[in-house]
Amino acid sequence: MKRILTLFVALSLLTALMSCGGGTQPSQVETTAGEADAADGAITTIAETADPLADNLPEADFNGRKFRVVTSDEYAYQIYAEEETGDVTNDAIFRRNLTVEERFGFEVESLINSAGKFQWYPPIVATVLAGEDAYDLVGHYAYNAHVAISGGAYLNWKDIPDIDLDRVWWNSEINDRATFNGKLFAVTGYLATTVMQSTYAIFVNTRLAGNYGYDLKSLYGMVEDGEWVIDKFTPMMKDMYVDLNGDGARDKDDQYGYGSMPDNSLDFWLAAFDQPITSRDKDTIKIEIMTDKTVSALNKLLDFYYNNEGVINYETVTAYVSNYGHDRFAAGLTVFAPSFFSAAYDMYRDMDDDYGILPIPKWDEKQDKHFTHIMDKYTIWGTPVTIGDTEFVGIVTEALCAESYRSVYPVFYDTALKAKYSTDAATADMVDLIMDGVTFDLGFMFGEYLGKVQTMIREHIKTNNPDFASDYASRVFKIDELNSFYE
Repeated sequence: MKRILTLFVALSLLTALMSCGGGTQPSQVETTAGEADAADGAITTIAETADPLADNLPEADFNGRKFRVVTSDEYAYQIYAEEETGDVTNDAIFRRNLTVEERFGFEVESLINSAGKFQWYPPIVATVLAGEDAYDLVGHYAYNAHVAISGGAYLNWKDIPDIDLDRVWWNSEINDRATFNGKLFAVTGYLATTVMQSTYAIFVNTRLAGNYGYDLKSLYGMVEDGEWVIDKFTPMMKDMYVDLNGDGARDKDDQYGYGSMPDNSLDFWLAAFDQPITSRDKDTIKIEIMTDKTVSALNKLLDFYYNNEGVINYETVTAYVSNYGHDRFAAGLTVFAPSFFSAAYDMYRDMDDDYGILPIPKWDEKQDKHFTHIMDKYTIWGTPVTIGDTEFVGIVTEALCAESYRSVYPVFYDTALKAKYSTDAATADMVDLIMDGVTFDLGFMFGEYLGKVQTMIREHIKTNNPDFASDYASRVFKIDELNSFYE
């Protein structure tokens, strides 16, 4: 895994060198080309003291001011750590905050809201819209973004001083697509570790796979040869069901080839098949989901889930399986399981079995690369219209995001994903390949205005319903209303 971290840092440096943001960028560092060293005639081309990852923020002292950040209690760890505990990610966040706090003379204040999974966010927006200056930064689930944006609760990040969205610590894939008419009301970057943690892959139990003649070399070979596609993945599950408890019934304690809850893990398929849900035509959203390919994909997926003894939606055999079905994989009861990367740290690090990590299968062998999807609970940041000092918010947010890129993300990348394959370079390559294929679709941020098309595939798989066209025709799209928020 040291190889991954080295590659990550190397790519970070390369990306930074190619950045076109403001300030003194690495491409503008002081050079002394043509100056020969008196001793050996060597030419110095770049000053040794240049820092290619410098954020170039101005000097400032905020005299102990509180930087008030409100999040759900579930994701508060991204922004705050009370003390060092020995947990490497916690300690990296603690040291990040301390570094930036000492530099600019302020203190991060975490205002955790524990009202519940779906209840905590609307009251915060209501507080802002009531004109109360209570928060400097709000971190919320991406799918909630429309609540604040439609209400006019957030400032345009493009107008916040010292925020340089061209720098590598901001996620341009998401931020650029979410910008309309020069306005970006919710932003994400390396301050949100949940972007990587919520990225989907296929995890494979190597012991169970070996029982069916598949080892990691052969599975990774399918990926490398372009053969890791849905039409080859589906029949692999056929004989992977085992009635472990011998009761003659399919239940949660049996072994399956592929198992998950029928929820977010059904949302990634269109991304994996390179079929967009929406697209952008200048500053107008277009709905792209209603295609022959989508209908064909749905039929293939219904066959995968319902005509395959080795595949199970756990909701059909039990009222509840915890953690998206990850507990079944952790217990060695599924050969393959769709998982987001955080499961490697939260659920799988104490597994008895070893595992590998694979991309989601492609649509066909003509598709040039593997794509994946970020579960729509990753964090997006907004800054309220009630803040009185945009300079303070801009400097502190930029500094925290930049320092997260330098010191927090590499630690998580190296530690949270290394549990079972720290010496497995081939799996490391798979992780790099998966992260290279992360995509973003506006449907998952603004689905309330787009007929909730982002969950159509999920709904049709859950109900085993192939009639996609009729459902699509019944949807109401409020694209003009959505565009009006950005006028």
